[in-house]
Amino acid sequence: MVNGVRQNVKELTESGPGLLKSLQESLSFSYRSAWYPALRGLDTLTQEGRLTEFEKLIREAPCQYDPAFQWGVCQRLGDLAFNATCDLDVHQNAISFLGEIYTNDARWGQHADIKHLILHILNNLTESSEEAVASYTSGQN
Repeated sequence: MVNGVRQNVKELTESGPGLLKSLQESLSFSYRSAWYPALRGLDTLTQEGRLTEFEKLIREAPCQYDPAFQWGVCQRLGDLAFNATCDLDVHQNAISFLGEIYTNDARWGQHADIKHLILHILNNLTESSEEAVASYTSGQN
């Protein structure tokens, strides 16, 4: 868990000063960006299994073009894609949504740090899938 937090902080720091500044502002008691409560809402919807509303909130949030919001959305989609307790449809929808954010610049903008994060998530998914297949097939011999 601690290593995961360290990795997330490292990725955040590498993502650029604008995103880091936004996150620092959101942690201030005197200022919270519009994306912060939207992300908290996504967390609640995920915990309650209301994934249709999760996608609707992402698409309708006034802050949907804010890089900090998109970063948080991608992290949450990555969590859903990796979550072993989720249905296969949830995994596939999370991966598809990440793909849409990555490829649809007309809708989501052209944030290089967001694209880098999506590639990182998808790469980790590929690696963990390959490891799972290798582990399964070695156990079958």
